Amino acid sequence: MATNRVDSWIEDRRTAGVVRWERVREEERKEREREERERDRCVVCMTEGREVICWPCRCLAMCNPCREALAAQSAASTHRCPCCRRGVDGFSRIYVP
Repeated sequence: MATNRVDSWIEDRRTAGVVRWERVREEERKEREREERERDRCVVCMTEGREVICWPCRCLAMCNPCREALAAQSAASTHRCPCCRRGVDGFSRIYVP
């Protein structure tokens, strides 16, 4: 009888450990997904997806509405990449699946 209680206690501890481990894994997965979503967002507005590359630095930095706003507010010679702050000669809009 004492052996059954010990075995039961050990099994309960294992089950609790597995449940904790699964919970931690799920939290880590959710955190990775959140980070991936944030990484794909425009560095200017943080809401739209990145779809514009700055040249010559090649940073995939911003959404097209933010690029349009940037282009409208200052002369082309003063444009700076919002990621690396290098001067920008041009922009390319790309399709990101």
